[in-house]
Amino acid sequence: MRIHVLKPQKPQPRAGDRRTTKKHGEQIRVQDMATGFGAAHSMPIGRVVRAGRPVFSWVSPMAVERWDVHLLTPAEQAAWREQQARLAARRF
Repeated sequence: MRIHVLKPQKPQPRAGDRRTTKKHGEQIRVQDMATGFGAAHSMPIGRVVRAGRPVFSWVSPMAVERWDVHLLTPAEQAAWREQQARLAARRF
């Protein structure tokens, strides 16, 4: 009779995970997004995947793109939208 002892696995890293570093402060993990070329340069065309695995990067909560805002807390979402409105007003 064989007895298998299983160790509890550490949770798999995923989008929305958070970390705090001395140099960059709080950061959130987001999956990289592929964007179009030419006139559609800023339009997302899909998530970046290498060898069948998603590619992630760490960004500050205020630096997330509009397609990753759902990963922020409600208070961070409100601050992000306020920042985007200020930037839009500055352009005109």
